[in-house]
Amino acid sequence: MNKDVRAKNQDAENPDDGWPPLSPSQVPHRSDNSRPAGDGHHFPNAVSSFGEVRALHPAASHIFCVQKDALEMGQVIPFVVARAADVWSHHHVKMPFSNHSMQTKTRARMYRTEIKRWDVIKGVLGKAKFETSKDLESAIKEYNQKYAHLWNFSGLHEFFKQTQGAERERLLCCVLPGMAKLALRLPELCSKPIPLLRQGNPQAISMSQEQISCLLANAFFCTFPHRNSMYPNSEYSTFPDINFSRLFGNSSPKLSEKLKTIFCYFSQVTESVPIGLVTFQRCCIPESIQWKRLVHSMFFEITVFLLR
Repeated sequence: MNKDVRAKNQDAENPDDGWPPLSPSQVPHRSDNSRPAGDGHHFPNAVSSFGEVRALHPAASHIFCVQKDALEMGQVIPFVVARAADVWSHHHVKMPFSNHSMQTKTRARMYRTEIKRWDVIKGVLGKAKFETSKDLESAIKEYNQKYAHLWNFSGLHEFFKQTQGAERERLLCCVLPGMAKLALRLPELCSKPIPLLRQGNPQAISMSQEQISCLLANAFFCTFPHRNSMYPNSEYSTFPDINFSRLFGNSSPKLSEKLKTIFCYFSQVTESVPIGLVTFQRCCIPESIQWKRLVHSMFFEITVFLLR
């Protein structure tokens, strides 16, 4: 069975170390000899010393959610179509604006009807006024009625209770409304289907930082469908959480610092649109590793880029 690669052998050229070589399609994709910074400038690629750098090219195993032609000219522009693709499968992220995402509404306590959940989300977030954290809780529960009695927002309320004065006013009156507007741009910014990087399937996806901020805004407002069940055999039980519902009910003393970081991020991306490109890649090897045959030590390669 294929296994995810999170480390690189220190002596990969040794044919007897039990580590199967990667095929050309599995070699990590990297940009050219520089990377864009947040201010539009470029700085040297810190990983270029590890070998020949490969250019980014769309392929069956590498999906681009940005316009490739614009990228070649140094611009990061989201891939846009006249109408967002509506792909509803276990191979892709099920988007909140999909026509397959429905919500049951009871009318006059007599009968139930199915309505598009995205219409509810637009109606709630498009007109929302956040005077307290309770307003945020009510908005999220409006289009997550199935889980309204299960979700706990005590951690979120405690954070806003501790945040006073001008900062609290700024978060409620400026940051949260800006986040709501950003979330509602999802069909515009993420019109191309986003594949799930599943285990055992070497694949990469390149997205703009603006697209990522939009996806995260939807995660904050808990709009993603089919991602709330905690049952072991549920559809996405092997995937990390997307929606922030569990975070809001966290009673850990660290929650306050986490929310400060999250709001700091959204303060920046709603005030100034980020222009960078990010590539996520899942690597795997075609054969099982004979761990007992490995005689060389291993090290982990971690590269961190700080954008202004």
